[in-house]
Amino acid sequence: MRNDIVYKLVSTIIFIVWNSNEVEVWSSFSDDHLLLIHRKFITSNEKFYLVNVYAPCDLVAQRIHWTRLSALIGKYADKNIGLCGDFNAVRSIDERRGVGAVQRVVGCATFNNFIDPSLLVDLPLVLRGLGEMVNQ
Repeated sequence: MRNDIVYKLVSTIIFIVWNSNEVEVWSSFSDDHLLLIHRKFITSNEKFYLVNVYAPCDLVAQRIHWTRLSALIGKYADKNIGLCGDFNAVRSIDERRGVGAVQRVVGCATFNNFIDPSLLVDLPLVLRGLGEMVNQ
């Protein structure tokens, strides 16, 4: 099995790894907080876009990022597109601990105002992150 990787380096590294026997990558694009790749599954010939997001923590920067990401999603509205990564935001204050109450409420509203109009589906996290495991 051969694995390939696409990555980008800004203030952090964003990367996507895939099995090149299963997936063929046609192109990639990146900006300050995302990496997008256009690819297809070899066996089914199904084409799709995958966006790996590393969103800023600052609420003002997040609003700008959500606006830019919404425009990108709109550009590919008739395509198969998936988003994954670290959004540094939650949909409900129940999902986050350790952040001030005002920031939580404002951040949740801003994030939901990005997700809902974009018709994105927030899939539940099946396994807790390493931070959750370490804190127990």
